[in-house]
Amino acid sequence: MSRLIYLDNAATSYPKPKNVINAVNESLFRCGNPGRSGHELSLYSAKAVYSCREAICSFFNFNHPENVVFTYNTTYALNMAIKGLINDKDEIIISNLEHNSVLRPIAELEKSGRGISYKTFDALGNDDAVIQNFEKAISDKTRLCVITMCSNVTGKILPFAKIGEICKKKRIKLIFDAAQCAGFIPIDLSSLYFSAVCFAGHKSLCGIMGTGFCVFAPDIVPKSIIQGGNGVESISPLQTGLLPERLESGTVGVPGIIALYEGIRHIQSVGLDEISEKCSRLEARLTSALMQIENVNVYARAKNKVSTVLFNINGAASEDTAAFLSSKNICVRAGLHCSPLAHKALGTIDMGAVRASISHFNTGEDIDALTQEIQMLSKR
Repeated sequence: MSRLIYLDNAATSYPKPKNVINAVNESLFRCGNPGRSGHELSLYSAKAVYSCREAICSFFNFNHPENVVFTYNTTYALNMAIKGLINDKDEIIISNLEHNSVLRPIAELEKSGRGISYKTFDALGNDDAVIQNFEKAISDKTRLCVITMCSNVTGKILPFAKIGEICKKKRIKLIFDAAQCAGFIPIDLSSLYFSAVCFAGHKSLCGIMGTGFCVFAPDIVPKSIIQGGNGVESISPLQTGLLPERLESGTVGVPGIIALYEGIRHIQSVGLDEISEKCSRLEARLTSALMQIENVNVYARAKNKVSTVLFNINGAASEDTAAFLSSKNICVRAGLHCSPLAHKALGTIDMGAVRASISHFNTGEDIDALTQEIQMLSKR
């Protein structure tokens, strides 16, 4: 059997760095429940969790580790931020590239009878067009914007800093979805306006599945959407305490948090610039090769993007293409990628598309192997 070629990193990164794997293995022998007891295992976990909060702050240039709230994934973080910041009768603006982890909780809120509404703006054009469309969507009722920094479907990076400036000027709360770009492009939270930024630990940050986190701005006090034990004022029947405990009910996933800490260390050791440069070079190589193959369509070739390539073979269902590649030990993802808004905007809502997403562990040989298989398949 040929070696595995993994190009599904937008879903979760693979392989995991050795230091991540080793740290998770060790944690299973040393972890207790953090913040609940004073014994050695509990204290080890508490220290590990706080060290990860500090590592996140250092990596993203943020000075408030207490405002780093751990979750199970980006979807949970986005639900926490959206439902924790929304008020009755608020209008929400989202882009037409948002993931279902944004669309679905907001659509549910619209049906809640609380007078909450939402609308979308077109984010497929160049930066000037995106900003123009965004500003046109804002009304006197707009109180919250939820924007992806980078599309999980096309890889397009939105002009999120400029969007932040507009929201700051108009005093609109702003939630960013950073799942696809954290660990690929620099994100300086000290220079951005935001209310909350939601992250995945298991994608380009090289952690393991079941980890995410949300960073709240210092002046933001979100409502809790989950209540329970958090080790603070246990005598009270009400959810009390400040961040992060206010939003971290129950036991946090310490092995996953330790993995995230080690994933960040791995990125720092390799260098974010080196990772970005290599992935961009491989993405350009794949895009150029696919565009030269007859009967292959490559979608949304934005200049400013992460290393994701979206394509189809004319006349072939995206699922069939992905299944064929899987039989050749090449891992990609087909379908709608949990983002029907994006596929509707791209005109691929009926057939979906094939997504190849590259990491710094990939090689030029991986890209060439995928290209060769697509070339053969396109001639059938």
